Amino acid sequence: MPAASPATLAQRALDLVPTDPRRARATAQSVLAASSADPQQQVIAHRALGLATRELHDAAGAAGHLRRAVALAE
Repeated sequence: MPAASPATLAQRALDLVPTDPRRARATAQSVLAASSADPQQQVIAHRALGLATRELHDAAGAAGHLRRAVALAE
């Protein structure tokens, strides 16, 4: 089976946030580590990281990722 694309992984990370924030965070980090991730995929990954980090009770860390997502989207 071929490896999942950064787009698929970014969406999967976002979908995992409410049920498994630690796995969502790891999945989003793998998107950001992929050299083939485009800016839109990076936005989704940072959003997932921000939301997952918030679920893990780190408001400051969450805010940083969410700000990065907004900056990339602009």
